[in-house]
Amino acid sequence: MKFRNSAVAATVAAIGITAIGQQAVAAEAGQELEVYAGASFGDRIVDFPATGNAMELDDDATFGARYTFWNGSRFGLQLAGGITPTTIKYTQGGDTDVDVYTFDANVVVDLTPQLAVGGHKLQTYAAIGAGYALADADGAIVGTVGSTVKALDDDGGFTANAGLGAKLYFTDSLYAGLDARYRYIDKLVKTDGRDLSTIETTLSIGYRF
Repeated sequence: MKFRNSAVAATVAAIGITAIGQQAVAAEAGQELEVYAGASFGDRIVDFPATGNAMELDDDATFGARYTFWNGSRFGLQLAGGITPTTIKYTQGGDTDVDVYTFDANVVVDLTPQLAVGGHKLQTYAAIGAGYALADADGAIVGTVGSTVKALDDDGGFTANAGLGAKLYFTDSLYAGLDARYRYIDKLVKTDGRDLSTIETTLSIGYRF
C-alpha cells in the first residue's frame, strides 16, 4: 500500500509541476482513436480476515480503446473503455474468474505540443478522469470476511484515474503510445467490498484524423 500511495503522490506531483512549467501553446484540433493492451495490477477486494489471505483481484492483462477529441488548444476530452479478464484469488475451492469493465471520461493535457524527436512528433500528456467500474464474476465469490465464510455478489462502483503518457507519431496520423495510470475503484463486490488502488500500464497504437 505504501508503494501505491507513493505512486499516486508522484503522479499528481509530476502532473502539477509539468503543467505549470509549460506555456500555453495552440495545438491543432483533431480526433484520435486508439486501441491498447497492457497490464493491470490488482488489490484486495475485502479487508484482511482474522486468519489467512484476503480475497484480492489478481494482476493480469488489460485491453481497451480510447477516443480523444482535441479542441484546438492543449486540452482534450477522452472517452475510454477497457476490460481486464482476471481472477479473484483466495476464494473457496480455488480462484474465481471475473471480468472487470471500466468506462471513463478523462481530461487530457498536451504537455509538449512542439516537441519532435528525429523529425517525428513526440507528445507527452497528463490525464485525469472518472467513470464506472463493473465486475462480472463467472460463479460465486465465496471466501473469508472477518472470521466468517461468506458468499459475495459481484458489483460495480465509482472509479477515478490519473496518469502520464507519451505518443510517438510515425506519420501525421499514425502513432504508438505508452501510458501509466493509477486507478481507484470504489468497490467490485456488494456489502463487504472495500476500495481498490490499482495500477495500469499499457501500450497503444492509434490514428489521428
